[in-house]
Amino acid sequence: MVGSVSGRRQMRWFRSGNMAVLLLALSLLAPSCGFKALAAETVVDASGRTVAIGPGTRILTLGSDVTEIVDALGAGERIIAVDRGSKYPAAVAQKPNVGYRRQLSVEGLVALRPDLILAAQDSGPPEAIEVLKSLAIPVVLVPEDNSP
Repeated sequence: MVGSVSGRRQMRWFRSGNMAVLLLALSLLAPSCGFKALAAETVVDASGRTVAIGPGTRILTLGSDVTEIVDALGAGERIIAVDRGSKYPAAVAQKPNVGYRRQLSVEGLVALRPDLILAAQDSGPPEAIEVLKSLAIPVVLVPEDNSP
């Protein structure tokens, strides 16, 4: 049952028609699939910012939906840490936990040395997100669009 609920949630997410997120997905998968030419170098995130995403070999995910999607796209082994709500797939339970995604500590996140942070649009507090955006680590806010 859990898998089917998760699968429906992922399908809703994929059907949302968000081209920026699709490009991000391609950029995450492209290097591992041999499609280097298809890898997106930049994406437009949920806040409208154009973000140069870099290699994405050490990904920190914030939001259970974001974690599940990154894993479903075949990049789960690149996840280095997750937020408290990320409990699936089972392998993420072994990853460092950075706490609640709406009460982030910038120092704790940066100490993990991610080269890409994929965060649910409602991550925060807003001040922490602004500090993260000002650093050299690419931060992509994934849109929370649950509509078909």
